[in-house]
Amino acid sequence: MKKTININITGVVFQIDDDAFEKLRNYLQAVNTRFRNIPGGSEAVDDFEARVAEILQGRRGITGIVTIDDVNEVISVMGRPEDIDDGYDDAPGEPGPAAQRRLYRDPDETIIAGVAGGIGSYLNADPVWFRLIFILTTIFYGFGFFIYIALWVALPVASTEVRKRELCGHRYSPLAHGRKRGRGAGGNDAVDRVGGALNEVFRALGRFIVILVRVIAIIVGTSLVIAGFALLALIISALVFNYGPWLPGAASTDTFHFTELFSVIFTQGAVPWVVALSIMVTALPLLGIAYWGIRMIFRFKARDGVISITALVMWVVSAVALTMILFSQGISFAESGRYTEVTEIEAVSDTLVVTAGREMAPGSYDKKIPVPFDDIFWLYRTEAGDLFCSPIVKIRSTDQEKPRIEVTRYSHGHTRETADDNAGRISYDYSFRNDTLALGTFFPVPGKTRWNGSMVRVRVYIPEGQSIYLDEKIEPFISYPSGSSRHKSEPGGSWWTMTENGLTPG
Repeated sequence: MKKTININITGVVFQIDDDAFEKLRNYLQAVNTRFRNIPGGSEAVDDFEARVAEILQGRRGITGIVTIDDVNEVISVMGRPEDIDDGYDDAPGEPGPAAQRRLYRDPDETIIAGVAGGIGSYLNADPVWFRLIFILTTIFYGFGFFIYIALWVALPVASTEVRKRELCGHRYSPLAHGRKRGRGAGGNDAVDRVGGALNEVFRALGRFIVILVRVIAIIVGTSLVIAGFALLALIISALVFNYGPWLPGAASTDTFHFTELFSVIFTQGAVPWVVALSIMVTALPLLGIAYWGIRMIFRFKARDGVISITALVMWVVSAVALTMILFSQGISFAESGRYTEVTEIEAVSDTLVVTAGREMAPGSYDKKIPVPFDDIFWLYRTEAGDLFCSPIVKIRSTDQEKPRIEVTRYSHGHTRETADDNAGRISYDYSFRNDTLALGTFFPVPGKTRWNGSMVRVRVYIPEGQSIYLDEKIEPFISYPSGSSRHKSEPGGSWWTMTENGLTPG
């Protein structure tokens, strides 16, 4: 078990492992030896130690103990003593050895992102003037803001000693860089005072912008957390617990649940996979949204690369698997078929009565749901696994002398031949007797619970001048012409007359 030692660096107390202490002590002694005999060396060493304390404070983990890895990171950032430029080797006005120069954002001259500070350090000028240029070009021309954002994105931060040396060139000293603040060499006190005042204004403005952005980030993060977990709860409640509180009538037993809806559309073996993969495909992004919302609120750093990659791989695999299942199930809908039969109606009187024929009593089915396309209903018997569908009934005018009824059955299949065969197997009942046309209100879907797009459209063609009486039991299944004064939800039968413009009440 390692010993821990309490040390004090520039007034900050650290607990440090004994091996880390030995290495850090030797390192600081070497730095002190290098700079103690130069003018201002004592102050430079104090600044150096303050920077070391700042780095160690940022790296202390949950235990709060400084380890050998933390000391190695300090040496990596600050550089070895023999590599550190003391800033006094070159005579005033004489450049040092040629070094590669690069532009970075300066973290020691940061108000918003360090862009102007980096330009000032690169050109050995006060960054206040560059800040002023960005503000003026933004106010009067509009492009300053976009240039700043582009440089913010394009320029990396001078976060290491190597980058800071590339930024400042031969003028750079890690001991004095934080104190110089990139001042120019002019020495004009009046200009310096104006620049300092403007810098303070910009710093105050920068702090305001940072606080504003922070508040916005917290609001956005909170919204993401609430939205992510709320949507996740709704999806799980719908797919796992068969409850969707956002749906009208969800608490009613007369409503399909998603798993039951899947059992109608997909084969029984595919339903569990569709449910599980649907949860994975939707839940993982929502959890990611909530997680990033939490990070925006608390601004913590986490080594979540492995977890993020694992979650991404799981999402991709789930999405591909779900797509393959949906594609394999959708093959049965690849082709559409129809079967049509037309029957003339031998009406005796001038009035045709349309009523309900085969009906489904309320107690003969367990659930009922309107299908979100066309104007049809599904009826479902849970135990028996039977599925029934309502027809679409339309009444149209004809220029022929006799009324007629046209029944078209639609279905789908993986081939056109299969689709036509499925359409021909649909059994829809209707009859005509004594001027009364009885239309079936539901028909059984072939194949028990597997719905293959089976639909029935009934078109009743009536000559102009013919009177029609629609029984109240058939009215819910009639597609009335747009703009008619009669609504199918109204109780009682209704009288209509066929005109050249279609059905007219009365």
